[in-house]
Amino acid sequence: VRLDMEDSPWTDSTIGIVRKLHEEGYSNVGTVIQAYLYRSGRDVQAMTANKMNLRLVKGAYKESRRIAFETKQEVDDNMRRLIKARLDSGVYTAIATHDQSIIRWVQSYTRMRAIPRSRFEFQM
Repeated sequence: VRLDMEDSPWTDSTIGIVRKLHEEGYSNVGTVIQAYLYRSGRDVQAMTANKMNLRLVKGAYKESRRIAFETKQEVDDNMRRLIKARLDSGVYTAIATHDQSIIRWVQSYTRMRAIPRSRFEFQM
């Protein structure tokens, strides 16, 4: 089960709920992390350390440049960093994108690193 992620005012609450559920033994619960937020690298690192299930997305809400990357290139670069961190960690990850360049990059990266398909999935 993954709790969906809405716009930024709900990020802390959503992650907090998932952490609480994990503390109560519900390790099958995860959430969504949006690559366009500056904070997402720290969130992925913390949730990966706790082996939490994540779905990585680029992000769909209009956010202030104070908290979010503005250009497609910045978002794409951060998405790749987040995906790489998760794939290298061995913690199961869902990669949600329609972006063919990201999909091809993941396919190439996982082949190069011999990361089994059982450790990730694509979602659309």
